[in-house]
Amino acid sequence: DWLIWDHYGLDARWVQKQRDAKAGLRVLALDDLDDRFLGSDLVLDPARLGSSARVHPVPASLDGPDFALLRPEFAALRPAALARRGRGTPPQRVLIAPGFMDAAGLAPAALRALEGTGLEAEVVMGSASQSVSEVQALIAPHEDWTLTLDAPDMAQRMLDADLCIGAGGGTSWERCCMGLPSIVVAVAENQKAGIIALEAAGAVVSATHNTLRETLEQVLERLQEIAKQAAKLCDGRGASLAVDALEARLRPVSHDDAQLLYDWRNQPHVRAASLTQDPLTMEKHSAWFAKNIVNDLSLWRIYQEGGRDLGVVRASDQGSGQWQWSFSIGAKDATRGAGGRMLAMTLAALRRETTVQLLQAEVRADNAASIKLHQRLGFAQTASKTVGVLVFQRQICD
Repeated sequence: DWLIWDHYGLDARWVQKQRDAKAGLRVLALDDLDDRFLGSDLVLDPARLGSSARVHPVPASLDGPDFALLRPEFAALRPAALARRGRGTPPQRVLIAPGFMDAAGLAPAALRALEGTGLEAEVVMGSASQSVSEVQALIAPHEDWTLTLDAPDMAQRMLDADLCIGAGGGTSWERCCMGLPSIVVAVAENQKAGIIALEAAGAVVSATHNTLRETLEQVLERLQEIAKQAAKLCDGRGASLAVDALEARLRPVSHDDAQLLYDWRNQPHVRAASLTQDPLTMEKHSAWFAKNIVNDLSLWRIYQEGGRDLGVVRASDQGSGQWQWSFSIGAKDATRGAGGRMLAMTLAALRRETTVQLLQAEVRADNAASIKLHQRLGFAQTASKTVGVLVFQRQICD
C-alpha cells in the first residue's frame, strides 16, 4: 500500500508513526520546500527544475514539471493551445487567475494595469474570494471585461487566452502545459522559489503588484518566445508518470533478456559510464550471460515503470556480508530520475531478500551523475586501488 501525503506541518516523525501502524507501507510525499526530513520513499516536487542537492536527502524523487499533477483536460487541449500560440496573431484576451481566494488582491491590481490597453480581460476566481466586490466594480464600465466564479473548465479558458496574469503555485504548470505566456506574481512565500526557476527557464516573467503595467508592456512584445519556453516544461502527463513510478517493479532477469541487455550495454551513453568502455561482442556477452543467469549468489533485476523496461541492476555476494552492485538505465527515453528510483527500490529488495551488510560500488571518477547518486543514497567514498575508479560503500543493514 502507498500512503500519499501533502502537508507542510508534518515530517518524518509523523510518517514513522504510520509505518509503525502498517507493516510494509510505502510513502510518497508531495513537497516543494525541502525544509525538513520527510521520511518517505518518494518525494514529488514539480517545482524542482535544477539539479542542486537537497538539504534534506530523500531515497528517490519525482522532480520537475514532467511530474506535475494536472487534470486530463490539460493534456487533451494542449495540441489546440500550442497551434493557437503558433499563429502569431496580435494579443487580444488576458486571463487573470489570482488564486481561489485572492487574499493578496492580485485581480484588482491586474485590472488596473490593463486600463487603457484595449485588451479584453477575464477574471477567474472562487465565489468566496475576498476581492470579488472590488473586481465587479472595476469591470462594470468595460463591456469586454468579465468575471467568472468557480470555473470548472480552466483548460478551455487558458486555451482561449493570449496572456495570463496570475499567481504562482501549481497552476503555473497548467499554464505551461497550454503554452500560455504568463506574468506571475508571488502571493505566498512558498511560491517564490518556483517562480524564480520558471523565469530562469524563460517560461514566465515575474512582477509585483506595483510593476504589473510596465511588465505587461514588455511581455506583449515577447509572447511567442515565452509561450515556446513554457510549453517545453510540461506536457500534462505528470499524473500518469507518477502512477507509473508508484507501480514500478523489479522483475528477475530471464533468459529472454539476453538480447535486451546486450543492446543496452553497447549504447554509447552506457559504455561511457562503464568501467570497461570497449564495445561488447555478442559472443562474449552470451558466455557471460549464460554463466551469471544461474548464479544464486546475486540479485539481478530489470526495472520497470509503466510496464516498460528502463534499466538493469545487479548485486552480487562477495562473501562475509559484503555485496557489490552495478547498474545502468538502458532506455533512452527513461523518465527523469529513473536510476535513483531503481536503486532505492533495489536497496529495499536487498534488505528483504539477502544477508547483505555492506554494499559497495565502483564508479568511474568522471561519472559525475553516478557519484552524485551514490552520495544521495548515503554511500561514502573509500580507498580505491585502481586509478580513475572511485569506491563507494554503504551499510544497509540499518
